[in-house]
Amino acid sequence: MRTVAAETVLGDEARISIVGGGPGGLFLATILRKARPGWRVVVYERNPRGATYGFGVVFTARTVRGLHEAEPEVTGDIIAAFESWTDIEIGLPCGVTRSGGHDFSALERRRLLEILGHHAEAEGVELHFETEVDDLDLLQAESDLLVGADGANSQVRGRWSDELHPSVHEGSSVFAWFATPRRYDALTFHFVDTPYGSFSTHAYPFSPELSTFIVETDEASWRRAGLDVRENDPPPPGESDELGLAFAQEVFAESLQGHGLIGNNSRWDRFPTIRNECWSAAGNVVILGDAAHTAHFSVGSGTKMAMEDAASLAGALAGEARLEAALSAYQHARKPQVQRLQDLAEPSRGWWESFGSWIDRDLSTFSINFLTRTGRELLDSLAKRDEAFAAAHTRPDVLADHVTIAENELANRIAVFADQAMVDQALAGSATEAAGLVLVDGELAAAHGDRWTLAVAALRGAGAWVAVIGNDDAEADFFVWLPGDQTVAPQTGRPLVAVVEAPPEVGDHGAHDATVERAQALETAGICALWLLPTPDPDRGRDGLITACNRVRAAVSIPLLVSGARSTLDAATFASAGRADICVGRPGELDLRWKG
Repeated sequence: MRTVAAETVLGDEARISIVGGGPGGLFLATILRKARPGWRVVVYERNPRGATYGFGVVFTARTVRGLHEAEPEVTGDIIAAFESWTDIEIGLPCGVTRSGGHDFSALERRRLLEILGHHAEAEGVELHFETEVDDLDLLQAESDLLVGADGANSQVRGRWSDELHPSVHEGSSVFAWFATPRRYDALTFHFVDTPYGSFSTHAYPFSPELSTFIVETDEASWRRAGLDVRENDPPPPGESDELGLAFAQEVFAESLQGHGLIGNNSRWDRFPTIRNECWSAAGNVVILGDAAHTAHFSVGSGTKMAMEDAASLAGALAGEARLEAALSAYQHARKPQVQRLQDLAEPSRGWWESFGSWIDRDLSTFSINFLTRTGRELLDSLAKRDEAFAAAHTRPDVLADHVTIAENELANRIAVFADQAMVDQALAGSATEAAGLVLVDGELAAAHGDRWTLAVAALRGAGAWVAVIGNDDAEADFFVWLPGDQTVAPQTGRPLVAVVEAPPEVGDHGAHDATVERAQALETAGICALWLLPTPDPDRGRDGLITACNRVRAAVSIPLLVSGARSTLDAATFASAGRADICVGRPGELDLRWKG
């Protein structure tokens, strides 16, 4: 195995070997040959020329701008082949709505490969199709730079895994990728309920003749429908699961409007989220695209991410004389961008793993819940995209709705968590201006004796209810119970609110199942409301919280209090999306104030 010195410089006659002739590998090869015509750039692709699995490839306007800056001629040809649209359509058994202003484009994957292959060959790239690289060590030794652009099942990543440190997390939902002659004119999500469970589409146009048509469901529904019969005996490469295709045609007959489905190596699969601690190894090996990372297709496109990687790597190689510095600059520039997209994709993937529990909701609640599923999109951004959609499905005063807990009617959907300073103000005669519920630590309440009684009277006079945490205070309206491992509710004269902590990770399915089971057991035990807390780690907790909110809210009928909203707008989004009945925060988070 070749060892490359840290000061290695790619000379005028360097050899660049790229394993994988997909969009990322071909785009990189073209840019490198244009920048350094003396370099020998060789691409090895295991599949025949023109062979591809899947159908359409989606790009956003932001991605197109970046690719055009890196290579305008190639990107111009890609743009010329685009099918573009601005709407997202959401269809439930109870109705259909559209949200505009989203700006997507797509083209056929085969056409994309034709464009990229044509430009690569025109620049003198050596393309070897139907070529399996059997000896990666030998290829590395013969190359000044070896690039692994060989997809999610990357041989390059596997060979140097001890330096790249990959991790692969498989999602729990199941999907199959088809196409249809029906020309959808929007990114279309149609949700249907069947005797087996809920199924959904991801459909969009990618050519004048065809649309992509992805079917997704949870594993239990998939098995109940008998679609798992070939789980241990999948169709041979290139063949499609005909049973799944026929089932999807029948289930989505209304959406397809008389059109059928087309298969292309279409079979049921689970999405793997791939990460690597390092993107380079052995001094002269680097990975890009799905070999380096993936993000769930509901948010990210593996193709566009691979092409963005290629542009970034080419720029680093052009801007740094030393190879080690170039590979480091590539990872330093690109990895944080990928991480942000993966962070967006995780709560979206979590949403798709449990969407079936939401399709019986009203169209407005479901639509807002779906469109804000990553936790980054709030009501104001939906309004900026499409004022008519926002006017039809959201209300600016949603936090002013009354909520009933154990026959006690709260004036609004905001609860304030009182710290020492806020308690002192209440004891001085101040009262809450905005919150319908005040949550007070039991030790604070107990420490103030008769003054606490006066403070409670002031809060009630301002229209707020009082809940004391961890102490069955006689002055309180509610007792907030920290159950821990206890399953039997304490005896108290006040209605009980029980605290449950959300799992920090979206993908920890066992922890989320346990949280739902705990919530259901507490409801059975007579709890009047649940208070869901995020994990203390702010960098990890929000995604797990959003997933837990959706799952717990769908599993119980009692009110759900949720901490973790970062602003009044964020709280309004939680409420509009049905994730929380009451949002808990501090004055700085939810614009709460205290008045004298």
